[in-house]
Amino acid sequence: ESGSGDHRPAPRRPTSPRLGESLVVPAASAVPNGFTLTVRLHPRSSREFAVRTDGEGLEAWVNAPPVEGVANLALRRLVADLFGLGVGRVVVLSGEKGRLKHLRLEGMERDAAEAVLAGLPTKGKT
Repeated sequence: ESGSGDHRPAPRRPTSPRLGESLVVPAASAVPNGFTLTVRLHPRSSREFAVRTDGEGLEAWVNAPPVEGVANLALRRLVADLFGLGVGRVVVLSGEKGRLKHLRLEGMERDAAEAVLAGLPTKGKT
């Protein structure tokens, strides 16, 4: 019926960023039973290491090529080693085919994760 007054607007759907804008995603945040982390990956590096970025995320370099998930596995191993976790507890939430990854560190407490991040060198100061 029109005019009943019970009309509610449809919920807003998230939109993609416009040209020149970017989605703001926290570089690191606590989630139930874990911690999420944003990582910029550099495959085919001559050595494997990670540094903290200004946004408290990571920038990581791995030897593996970006082919068939090999670099993602190398990243998961590197992050697992840094945070003292098993590889199975580091999950790629998004960015499997891109350089920017969002990882979940299952079972990692925020304080412990932040302590690890604080102990890493900062980009530009390696």
